[in-house]
Amino acid sequence: MSYFSPFPYVLYPNFLDTSGNIDLLLKNITVRIVRRESLNDDKSIYYKYVIKDGENIETISNSLYGNPNYYWTIMIINNRLDRFYDFPLSYGEFEQYIVDEYGTISAAQTTYKYFIREAYDRYSDDPVEDAEYFIEVPLVNYLYTDIDSQTSRPLTENGRTMKYPKSNYDIEFETNEAKRTILVCSSSYIQNFVDLFNSLTQ
Repeated sequence: MSYFSPFPYVLYPNFLDTSGNIDLLLKNITVRIVRRESLNDDKSIYYKYVIKDGENIETISNSLYGNPNYYWTIMIINNRLDRFYDFPLSYGEFEQYIVDEYGTISAAQTTYKYFIREAYDRYSDDPVEDAEYFIEVPLVNYLYTDIDSQTSRPLTENGRTMKYPKSNYDIEFETNEAKRTILVCSSSYIQNFVDLFNSLTQ
């Protein structure tokens, strides 16, 4: 079943018809179905899946459900609407993306953005002196003097705030890798998922 097959039809003006008497019968692609976030932790329905290099949503669908046409369920469950750039690029695709964006891989590896790693308490979101959880805050116009020129290590202030560089290549690589972990529907519930989706689009 394709994603749009259960969608209702709607009359749409035919702007090529100068008489204004003929409408087009089209699928109403503006229909949106959103999965309830409260079901995320229900492991009987959803579980985490790590996308391997070279896999795409069609091959994952075929592997999990024996049919590549359930690819759209993966997109809905993860609220990822771009079937290419919302999912990880393969190694070859990633390197081509780097070349397209930065000219060469070397250029991406030798140009930097700067960050502060700030310790935060994950329960209160307030800065704390000693914490095992950190957030990375991008900085603008920080100079290389914020990095120890002898060791290339970030400087530390008050034992917790660190300024450090990260190459554009590393930033893009981490962003791509972060897309690998997704939620998928258990194969025993996939037909229920599809049936419910169909009923909601009517």
